[in-house]
Amino acid sequence: MLAFPSVIPSPSLTYSGKVVEPVARTQSLPGLLKQRQRFTTELRTYIAQWEFTDFEFAMFQGFVFNKLNNGADKFTVTAAVGGSLKTITAQFVDGSFSYSILNGTLNWSVKATLETRDAVGMSEADFNTATSWDSMAPLAWPVLLPAPTITFGGKNETPTVGIQMASNRFRRYRKFTTELRTHSIEWSMTDEQYELFQAFVLYKLANGTNFFNIDLPNGDSFQTVQARIVNGEADPVMDATFQWHVKASLEVQDMAVLSGETYDFFLTGDTIENIEDATGELDHMVNTELHASSWGNL
Repeated sequence: MLAFPSVIPSPSLTYSGKVVEPVARTQSLPGLLKQRQRFTTELRTYIAQWEFTDFEFAMFQGFVFNKLNNGADKFTVTAAVGGSLKTITAQFVDGSFSYSILNGTLNWSVKATLETRDAVGMSEADFNTATSWDSMAPLAWPVLLPAPTITFGGKNETPTVGIQMASNRFRRYRKFTTELRTHSIEWSMTDEQYELFQAFVLYKLANGTNFFNIDLPNGDSFQTVQARIVNGEADPVMDATFQWHVKASLEVQDMAVLSGETYDFFLTGDTIENIEDATGELDHMVNTELHASSWGNL
């Protein structure tokens, strides 16, 4: 297989890309979404950027047009995969690239999207060792990986359908018994953490199809919920400091909201002080008076 010519500079380290996992989603009548793995390999794309002199740009075009069959053939290139630079087998998406002359210079700026199906750099055995993985424990977000950053947003899709009547009024009714909650998550990771993240998604989440436990913000605190990566897709970007910023949408189950009884209780106008007084009196009765009387009857 052809290799990227050594006389041409490697892509810059400001990589961004997308990981499209081979999953499919179907929705059942109760509104439940089922996510399953379709293929055994995932599709990874990298947006690579080069800076060339006139000679290097001419060599680059000659390589793409003459050796890669106008960008249709695969080749090997050094790229950021996980925690270090690795040689991967890649291909130009659609065989295309864009170019422009850099302002104030005579150099060429070239951008292209590279597609690869190479596996992540870390083996499952190395991942298990690094994380002290317990296969008997519930599937959970590894403690070695960071919590989501403060940039956190969500969406609640209520399972309703609207119908326009002859009177031009809209009638809305519930279609499913469950609702879909999704949250837009972003993590900031080091090289090593991003390598662990890729291995976790590939080996433990079956390319993003499985649910896992993770702590997410909910009101003024964090709550442990079950979540999975929507479509198994993640968008990683490496900045100039070699820090990875990974974005993904999580489908969340069991995100707690106030029950109807609790909501009605807070609507009665009871203040926090009144609630604390009531709970204090109950605690005194159970742990002091009843406790003492129970011992006294022995």
